[in-house]
Amino acid sequence: MWWWIAGLVVLAISLRLLATWRRGGMTSASAPPPQTRHLPFTDEVLGAVEFSAEEESWVVKVQRSGGVTLIGMGAETDQTGRPPADRVAAARCVLADLPAIEAAVERLTSEYADALPAEHAEEARAVRGLRPGYVHIYDAGPPANGMVQFASSAADEGRAWRCWFKGAEVSELNFDS
Repeated sequence: MWWWIAGLVVLAISLRLLATWRRGGMTSASAPPPQTRHLPFTDEVLGAVEFSAEEESWVVKVQRSGGVTLIGMGAETDQTGRPPADRVAAARCVLADLPAIEAAVERLTSEYADALPAEHAEEARAVRGLRPGYVHIYDAGPPANGMVQFASSAADEGRAWRCWFKGAEVSELNFDS
């Protein structure tokens, strides 16, 4: 007899849990997480801003004399489906500082190339030819700071060159093989 009572209690609890779940009070453990919406938009300073799944970041494409430079703001998205306001403000600062960043990169790469021994003349030419390809904003600042990755070229020999920036100052030119 007690088996019947225990079975009825379990059935009552199960029905109550099912009713709560159907009302939305509980979520199914197998339900997929909600998708983050990344809504492209046009900023009055930056122009077109979109989320790049390949870069896993909000990006702005800036046409420069040496090609396209991307400014990346990270993957964080606010409730409107856009990057947070501080990231947009930092990207605006980076865009305004881009000519100064490029000039600082040119000085840094020249110093690096000048320090190479004469037998590394080919590498020195390649280093002097580096140009920013992607400016990653890690900290909105102010001033904004992060990493500059250089556009690939045939002379890079499989190296991923980068340096760090803070405002318009750059430092620590290095590479990964």
